[in-house]
Amino acid sequence: MRLLFTSDLHGNAGLYERLASQSARLSPDAVVIGGDLFPAGASTDQPAFLRDVVEPAVTAMAVPVYVIPGNNDHRATWDLVGDSGLMVDANGRTIDIGGGWRLFGYGFVDVTPFPLKDWEKFDDADRTNDDDRYDGYVTWPERRSVVLDPADRSDTIERDLAGLAPEDPERTIMAFHAPPHGTPLDVVERGHVGSLAIRAFIERHQPPLSLHGHVHEAPHRSGQWWARLGRTVCINPGQAPPELHAVLVDMDGRTARHTTFDGVAALS
Repeated sequence: MRLLFTSDLHGNAGLYERLASQSARLSPDAVVIGGDLFPAGASTDQPAFLRDVVEPAVTAMAVPVYVIPGNNDHRATWDLVGDSGLMVDANGRTIDIGGGWRLFGYGFVDVTPFPLKDWEKFDDADRTNDDDRYDGYVTWPERRSVVLDPADRSDTIERDLAGLAPEDPERTIMAFHAPPHGTPLDVVERGHVGSLAIRAFIERHQPPLSLHGHVHEAPHRSGQWWARLGRTVCINPGQAPPELHAVLVDMDGRTARHTTFDGVAALS
């Protein structure tokens, strides 16, 4: 099983063209896109971008394409992704992807400094950050303003993941939009901004591979596009247009190679 993984294409048509080209050149068995498929902003026409850019690129790939949402993707658009019949929505699900492997996906991230709150939740019962923005808007079930309450921790990433444990983690690849906290994959200028709950979930279940995005600059700051948490190899391609940053994973050969950065990650 060979997977081509990328994330955070952010509505860049050139990156979609390059992804289709890389897929044709590398011949993976499947493509995984780890969130932030669409152009950001309240006024962006994400359904039009899906129709005009994403769907033609996915059709050209001619292999199964699995996706999860990211914090810039409008939840009101996300149903259209699954309805297209061209991509498989893996968010909150475990899916058989062939070769004896399964894919588990989860798109929610901890609260950010950005206004769109469709795919944001508090990380756990206690965590807050100085840069958290609590006021913003959601697009589903209708577009409206919201204010998150840091005192209300009834719905958190930690609680979600507690109910989503995979049955066979040793044969499960995990895809999260957010990276695990305290690794080279979540570093920004102010420090580590990844998810504590996602890190704890990975450490508890120890899948062979976890795929991440969200913090584009982290691999460029840390100099590492992969890290190990116990037996798990965690990957963040570190998107940086105009080049496509992606990783080709060979689950049978137990290797991962970046399309831009040097080095090979060995999966245990």
